[in-house]
Amino acid sequence: MARLLRNVGNLLGGGGDLGQAIIGGGAGVASYETGDPRYMALPLAGLAAKKLSGISTAWQARKLDEMVRARSPLAAEAAANAPTMPPYARDPILRLVANQVRLAQSAFAKLPDEND
Repeated sequence: MARLLRNVGNLLGGGGDLGQAIIGGGAGVASYETGDPRYMALPLAGLAAKKLSGISTAWQARKLDEMVRARSPLAAEAAANAPTMPPYARDPILRLVANQVRLAQSAFAKLPDEND
């Protein structure tokens, strides 16, 4: 996908410089001759395709970095020594309920005893 976007971006002048000037000039002439301003979107489509290609490549590099780091001895050691988390610590709704229960318990603990 990233390669396709890069190629489309290059064809439509997304790289800038001379290619963008030629595509932009051609789009301007086509827009003038036909009266259709949509041709002017070609250089912008090239820039957008080139930008999406860069984003896709960066995402793939990040995923590769995560995979390499996950296989390292340090990651294996950290996973083996990681503290186990109760279920409410992983789920935000359960965590919220657990916090409310703790607050209620502390509030009831501060109430005066009926026997006093």
